Amino acid sequence: MKRFFILGSLFSLFLSFLAFSTACNLKNCVVSIPGTPTATVTNTVTHILTNTATTTSTCTPTNTATVTATNTATATATNTSTCVTYNDNYSTNTLGNYDYFLNSSQTASTAAGCDYTIASSLLTVDPTSSPSTNNGGLAVVDSSLFSYSLTHYTISATFEMDNTTDSEGLFGIAFRTGSNGSFYCFQWNANAGTDAWQIESNTGSPSVSFSYPGPSVFTNPYVLGTTITMQVVATGTNFICSVNQGSGFVQIFNVNDSAYTSGGVGVRTYGVHEGNKIQIGNFSVDTCP
Repeated sequence: MKRFFILGSLFSLFLSFLAFSTACNLKNCVVSIPGTPTATVTNTVTHILTNTATTTSTCTPTNTATVTATNTATATATNTSTCVTYNDNYSTNTLGNYDYFLNSSQTASTAAGCDYTIASSLLTVDPTSSPSTNNGGLAVVDSSLFSYSLTHYTISATFEMDNTTDSEGLFGIAFRTGSNGSFYCFQWNANAGTDAWQIESNTGSPSVSFSYPGPSVFTNPYVLGTTITMQVVATGTNFICSVNQGSGFVQIFNVNDSAYTSGGVGVRTYGVHEGNKIQIGNFSVDTCP
């Protein structure tokens, strides 16, 4: 009897478990067996975030400017590596710095023979103080002070003429001069009422002849008794001649001639008679570009 009781209890317990299992599943229900510790099953989903450092090598092209110095040879025609200059303000007696040539014959002479003196810091032709029939002449800077071999240069000087006694009077800058008295001259010519700017080319001695590379210019005439500045820029066969009468330089000539390719520099006076006077100041020449 007791055996049947036990079996019946176990059978009842089995039916209870079976009914419980039908209503629940093992994942969601808590199973309690009398007299037995309760086991709790908990399903936990754990999300693990893992930070992974990723190193990426990026090559970025860099444009680098490279400065390369290039030496370029430039051919420049020059007579010397430095400027050759001659300046004379006539503050001292510099008559000995010049070579002199008579008018008309173009033969060698002296300062006195061409009526040149220095007075009041001016190179002066004044037949009143030194009577002569030569009435001026060519005064050229000695070749030891400014070589006759030079070609490119700029010359300037101031000039003043009182009047035109006996309808004569001429003054100007001489350039490309030769040892025989040959020359070019940018000049104001008042002889016989010419009253014009000229460039004269003179062959010198012994057979003197002359011509004019450019036509006479009658504009911007010289005013007697005023001091003006004359300028010549000689470059190769080209001559640019200008005059400043107080309002800046005005170009009178831009001509070309190849009769004389080099030579000295100086001043020229002609037809200066008693009662007239020509004064020259601040003579300057240089080969600077």
